[in-house]
Amino acid sequence: MRRLKTLLLASIAGLIIPATAAFPATPSDDDGPPGSGRFRIRPVLRLNLDAVSVTPDDGETTVRGSIRRLRVGVAGRVGDKLRYRVERELSGDGGWRNAYVALRPHADWEVRAGNMIAPVSLEDMQGASDQSLAERSVANALAPGFATGIQVSQSGRRHTVTVGYFGPALRDEDGSATAEGYGIAGRATRLVVDGDRWKVHAGAGFERRSNRDDGRERVSARASGPYGPVVVRTPALSDVRSRTTVSLEGAVVRGPVAVQAQYVVTDLQRRSGRNVRYSGGYVQGSWMIDGGRYSYDRRRGMPETDRNKGRGYEVLGRVSQVNLNSGDVTGGRAVSVEIGGAVHLNDRLSLTSTAGVTRYRPGRSGAEQTGTVWVTRLSARF
Repeated sequence: MRRLKTLLLASIAGLIIPATAAFPATPSDDDGPPGSGRFRIRPVLRLNLDAVSVTPDDGETTVRGSIRRLRVGVAGRVGDKLRYRVERELSGDGGWRNAYVALRPHADWEVRAGNMIAPVSLEDMQGASDQSLAERSVANALAPGFATGIQVSQSGRRHTVTVGYFGPALRDEDGSATAEGYGIAGRATRLVVDGDRWKVHAGAGFERRSNRDDGRERVSARASGPYGPVVVRTPALSDVRSRTTVSLEGAVVRGPVAVQAQYVVTDLQRRSGRNVRYSGGYVQGSWMIDGGRYSYDRRRGMPETDRNKGRGYEVLGRVSQVNLNSGDVTGGRAVSVEIGGAVHLNDRLSLTSTAGVTRYRPGRSGAEQTGTVWVTRLSARF
């Protein structure tokens, strides 16, 4: 069975690589597909094929193939002001992901409604297509993730401001909400230095959610996304009145080098027990070793890899940590170190490899453990 699965993944990869040459450059998710006419639509496909090696602290190494992401949908626009995007994840737990409509009454303004990433964390706002390390950091466990609501964004040459009101993410038979409660979320960024050689970015995000009834809150972090073990986990708290998250971020871009960092704090206000506070953060650096450059997305307020020129080669590294011990809650602490490389074959196809070592202690008194995960990924986006 394992050989059959590996052969199937290899066959899919063999079909994808030559197929990308038949497609034009990737259209912007914001601008919609090229062409004429007032109604425009194009199919959306995100596919990640992974080869994974996992070595737990006291176990044997296991190697397997996996479809990490198989996301299908449509995107487009109606006229010049209304855009839409609907995507459904078919792998893993499945469920709806991006499912929204966006109105742009002016070039610098947007009103968006539907299921989307809550605008709090830089790492979350950078989608999977913007990242060359296999998975997000362990600190991302504190980010709100997907939510359903409405938001208003305004952007200029050197700043962005986004604020919205959100509830739980879409629920259906295949997926479940990632956060309970209702409340506001927002993010603001500033390009402090906007030179030809240097760009220095600063930003902050905020979320405040209130539970209408006593809400259950649990936070858990995995090493290397879905492949590694759950390294730290809090107990389920059933008396949470509200949740407040604050995120601070910074980034520096200079030609082929980019560095970004983030620190996140989450406070849970409880009705009966003591309030608790969790924290986490990361520092990440990357280098385009073939003379390529990083660019800056002024509409979304974040650095990005410039892949429009086709081929490129990257090396990356990241150190992240999360602390889920607070008061009478003993969720544990974890530190993860990851290094990786990426080959961008063209603007649609990338081959990446990430090795991560996570050192963690469940609770306060548990023994320290170490887990290692290596992920090699073929990514395709259409």
